[in-house]
Amino acid sequence: MANGAVVSYKSHALRIWCVEMAPKDGESRTQVELSDVLFLHDQYRESSYWQKHTHSMQHLADKGVRSFACDLPGFGRSEGDRNLARAPQKTRAFILSEIIRLCGTVRPVIVSPTTSGAYSMPLLISNPTAMGGYLVDSTVGAWGGNGAQALQETETMMEFIKSSVARLPEKGIEIPIKVLIGAKQKTSALSGLWRNLAAVFPVSEVVEVQGGVGAEVYNTSPKEFNDLVVRLCSLAALSNGHAGQVVRATLRKKHNKVKDEVAKSVAVVV
Repeated sequence: MANGAVVSYKSHALRIWCVEMAPKDGESRTQVELSDVLFLHDQYRESSYWQKHTHSMQHLADKGVRSFACDLPGFGRSEGDRNLARAPQKTRAFILSEIIRLCGTVRPVIVSPTTSGAYSMPLLISNPTAMGGYLVDSTVGAWGGNGAQALQETETMMEFIKSSVARLPEKGIEIPIKVLIGAKQKTSALSGLWRNLAAVFPVSEVVEVQGGVGAEVYNTSPKEFNDLVVRLCSLAALSNGHAGQVVRATLRKKHNKVKDEVAKSVAVVV
């Protein structure tokens, strides 16, 4: 299925182009239904990338996972101005939450490579329970600009997220976060920031991918990337209410520990 969903932004209505790929009728699924996936794209690509280049959507469908990909405002078949990616953080978070709603999914795994973090990170700040999981691949919270500016904005947003963790409800702290570190990024400042943020969330994993020669795993090692997305869907099933009592008790214990650590070490960013 492919169609255009209308996102209302202030007095404007933007038609956002979304593509859906679902498992074939009758295809067997796992015992625990895996979370849907929403693919975002960076400032150099469009939604079709996840079908034609990485083949991620087909891979997920074969594994019993429904996925969506959308052209962000101003890209591909979507209306709007690309500079909406530089709008205030609340506006960007609202646009992404509306895209999720209009796709007809609830708490999907968000796959957010590189500069698509300009939309996903504000949502992680303002409404983390809208996500079932979060996959990071060279993700920054800024759109365009030079590397130093993007890194600075990303770091500022991360500090706010860390300072807010102690106030998150359980469904917020249980968000599984998977951070992918490409071959050329293992010692970069950005990978260090993401390692530190992932440590705040008890259901998180940092994966160093050996294959490929670039920083972005989805671009240089698509097969491994696709397998990692499926694994994240399994983790996200826990945060979407399928965790057993023992698992949830463990998460609560980790949550309380994180709250104590954050209260001691992280200054609140106003």
